[in-house]
Amino acid sequence: MFNDSGWAPMHDPITATDLFRKLTNIAFQYLCERDFRETNEAIDAYFAWSESFTGPIPLNPLDWRPPARKRGRPSQRRERHVQIAGAVAMLVEDAGLRPTRSHLGRRWRGPSACSIVTAALEQFGERLDERTVEGIWNRYRRSPQIIHLTVRDYIRNRYPRSNGWAGIWTSEPSTADRR
Repeated sequence: MFNDSGWAPMHDPITATDLFRKLTNIAFQYLCERDFRETNEAIDAYFAWSESFTGPIPLNPLDWRPPARKRGRPSQRRERHVQIAGAVAMLVEDAGLRPTRSHLGRRWRGPSACSIVTAALEQFGERLDERTVEGIWNRYRRSPQIIHLTVRDYIRNRYPRSNGWAGIWTSEPSTADRR
C-alpha cells in the first residue's frame, strides 16, 4: 500500500481528453474492423456466385463503358451510414455514453457518442459534422443491420467491459487483466 517514501501511491487520474482519445481509438478500430469484415464477406459472396458459372466471366469487355453520372443530388452511402450508426450504438451500449448532445445551450458532462464517432471519422479523412452523424444515428438507430456481431465481439474481446471498461475509465486495471 505504501512505498518506501512513506506516502501512499498517487492515483493517475484520466483526464477528459485521455478518455476522449481512447474512445475515439475504439470507434476508429470498430469502423476499420467492420469495413474489413464486410469487404471480406462481399468478396466471398462474389467468388461463390462466380464459381456457379461454368466459364470465365469477362470482367470488363472492350465495348463496355461505365454508366453516365446521373444529374441531381448524389446518392447516399447507405452502407457507410449503417457502419457509422453501428459505431454510435456500440459506444452507447458498451461505454454508457449518451448518443447525442443537448443543443439547447445546456452542456452535458463528457462527450457524446456522435462527437466521438465524428472525431474517429476525421482520422479516416471523412469530414462529417456532428449534426450529420446525429442525423445518421436518428435515421438508422432502429435498423437491425447496425449490429455486426463478429465486429462487436471482436471489440468486446479486445477491450473487456467486465469492470465497466475500467482500464479506460479509471487508473485501475480491469478485472479481465487480472486473469
